[in-house]
Amino acid sequence: MEAAVTSAHGSEKLRSTVVWGAMINVVFAVVGGALTFLQFLLVVRLAGPAEIGLYAMASVFATTLESVSDFGIGDRLIQRDADRLHESYSVAATAHFLLALLLWILVLITAPGIARFYHQPRLWALLSVMSYEAFYGLGRLPLSLLSREFKYLQQRLLMFIGRVAGFVVTVAMAYAGFGVWSLVIGAMVALVATGAPAWILADLKPKWKIDMRELRSLVDFSGPLWIGRMTMIAVQQGTILVLSLFLSTSEVGQYKAAEQIVFFIVSIDVILGQTIFPALCKLRESPERIGAGFTKASRASMLWIPGIGIGMVCFAEAIVRYLLTTKWAGAELFVRAQGIALVVGGVGYSWALLFETKGNTRPILNVIAVLGAAFLFLFFPLTWMFGKAGAAVGVIAVCSAGFAAKQYYINRLHMGVSLFNIVRRSLVAALSAGSVVFGIRRVFHPSAGLEALIVQLLAYSAVYGAILAWSERTLLADVFRVLRRRNQTMQLASAAD
Repeated sequence: MEAAVTSAHGSEKLRSTVVWGAMINVVFAVVGGALTFLQFLLVVRLAGPAEIGLYAMASVFATTLESVSDFGIGDRLIQRDADRLHESYSVAATAHFLLALLLWILVLITAPGIARFYHQPRLWALLSVMSYEAFYGLGRLPLSLLSREFKYLQQRLLMFIGRVAGFVVTVAMAYAGFGVWSLVIGAMVALVATGAPAWILADLKPKWKIDMRELRSLVDFSGPLWIGRMTMIAVQQGTILVLSLFLSTSEVGQYKAAEQIVFFIVSIDVILGQTIFPALCKLRESPERIGAGFTKASRASMLWIPGIGIGMVCFAEAIVRYLLTTKWAGAELFVRAQGIALVVGGVGYSWALLFETKGNTRPILNVIAVLGAAFLFLFFPLTWMFGKAGAAVGVIAVCSAGFAAKQYYINRLHMGVSLFNIVRRSLVAALSAGSVVFGIRRVFHPSAGLEALIVQLLAYSAVYGAILAWSERTLLADVFRVLRRRNQTMQLASAAD
């Protein structure tokens, strides 16, 4: 009986810590995301579609390096048992440095050939400088230790400092007329401002160490993740390649601008996933509790993702006109397509954590292989045959294939996780709000001015918020209950002092 009470108390404390951490992370994510989004809008307005189209080609490699340079090692440290953490950290840091060095050299060697392939001489210099992204994962490796210890505030504060530094440099350089270079140098400053303090302040200091047993364990966990990321790189690289072959540079820029809007939204869900991952690792012996925790966290992220996704469909013209400016006219199609893709692909976006928690990462590779096949047999032929419209449909088709593959492998875990049940409440709210907006447009002329747009936005927000608050009242009440108990506990501790 006493053990059960102790276990229940520990479970409640873990839930309280995670919910509080999620609140901290979301606040930092929203503020930081708003800062990044403002930075993006300022640079987009100053640079124009052609410059952003060039950056889209270069950023494929930067995003690739950023993703690959993690090598899945950070997640392995979070999932690792405490008894061999210091040894694992030393081996991980050593392996990380050697892999990053190899990746950096590879980029420098291939940069001239890539520039010639795209017939864009400026890409050579851009890619050479952006090769620093090979060390992105190594620079942020100590942040995984903070996440493992549930030190969310310290982790997010370091990341926010880096984001502010990057914002200041990027905007200043953009106004000075440096074009795409403002984004490149700003991102470099952000990494240094985040990584340097993280390494200095980390409690554990790694040693140069190579241990074959630990390396094998690291490869078993991280290998499928890394191969999967390489496959995603091929898809991302292929997407820009296909678009550059069949569309103009400006249309590639339109695609990139719409994709960036979605990226900012999805990044919040990524942060929520990073918040719950350490907690899920502590529950890995209980599949039911892992499934329940993941479902609740995913439903929390669905509080805004369908609303924004369907909102992008409803307000595509306004987004282009008022956010991107009129010189981006024609991007509306991609904005709508990315909005639908956000809803479909954003459901359970952090689904891979379910497999990482159990140490079984191979299904992650299988799902990414499905995405690769969907790109080859859906996105490529649709873009080839129908151009811009085909590319828009192709984006949605690839996300739909990914949704089906994710649900198939999740079902095999027997954790009771349903992606449809996760999204259905918020999707109904978003579709209802969208229907109201289209009803209002039957009253206002489609070309009506800013006043009509404000009415539609208010109506959309009110309907979406009201329906969602009712349908998700149990989830919201649970969150408020946990936060209230935490506040009471902190008050009692303060009174005792």
